[in-house]
Amino acid sequence: DQTLYPNFVNDYLPSGTTSAPDGSIVIKCGDKYRFISHDDFYKSNQDYTSGQTTTSIELEPLITAAINYCVSENTLKAYQLAGQGEVELGDTLTAGLTNDDYEVESLNLITSGKVPDDCALLIISGPTADLSADMISAIQSYLDNGGKIYAMVDAYTEGLVNYYGFLEKNGVTVNQGVVIENDDSHFFNSNPTYLLPTINDTEITKDISTAGYYVLAPIAKGLTLSTTASVTSMLDTTDSSYSKVNTQSNTVEKEDADIAGPFSIAAIVGTTEEPKMIVMSCTNMLDSGVDESSNYTNSNFVMNGFNSLTQQESKISIRSKD
Repeated sequence: DQTLYPNFVNDYLPSGTTSAPDGSIVIKCGDKYRFISHDDFYKSNQDYTSGQTTTSIELEPLITAAINYCVSENTLKAYQLAGQGEVELGDTLTAGLTNDDYEVESLNLITSGKVPDDCALLIISGPTADLSADMISAIQSYLDNGGKIYAMVDAYTEGLVNYYGFLEKNGVTVNQGVVIENDDSHFFNSNPTYLLPTINDTEITKDISTAGYYVLAPIAKGLTLSTTASVTSMLDTTDSSYSKVNTQSNTVEKEDADIAGPFSIAAIVGTTEEPKMIVMSCTNMLDSGVDESSNYTNSNFVMNGFNSLTQQESKISIRSKD
């Protein structure tokens, strides 16, 4: 009650904020706290397929994230590789990392020469220029010594010999071209490159698949998984999909040079209980508009992957309720 205790909330307001809307919440445990503004309790979403606007209740996930942050004993350090034209993570994922008590820093391996010892998670968000042999050596050394990596592939980028070679060495081959889906129940809005992949039942995806939600993956590369390494697909295209090698072709029909599917779009390297690396072949999933069209399943999928890699399974995302 700000009338009875007008100064109480001042210690908990975010920087640059001078007042709190009535009904706001403070979650505190020890010295750690989170302020949740009443203005953030609800969010309006635009459905681009129907044109309708829906309002979702955000309070439950906000409280869950605040509790996760306040009771967490250690802040985890995540590094995002930089310097090769990587894709930005976007506002939703950046906020999700903060809410789940990650501290995120940029990492330039050209200047650092190695992955820092305090790195709990290395994020490689779709480089558009190749990594040097020395950079790959540093990343492989980090992985071999227990490091955890979320590696993404930009669908428009070909010829990254070192980076794609690193992924292949660890059981995931990046195919040339972009995936065309021929099963119209597995693509979005009459666009066969806007994939609605099958979500397989893994520790990371089980809540999403059980609830019947979909991941939207527009413009993705097809991944082929090793049959000899420990690699498990989380997202699959159908048997009728193929990779269009000539992306400048005038037809989406399958041509002789095209590569037959099915493909994985996201895969776990290592066991599903203790993953070492996740490879995801569609950086467009991070786009805020695409994420909104998936009703934020995309960002939940990626965040669940981050938390699985760092063994933070207790940080379960609770979806907004319409």
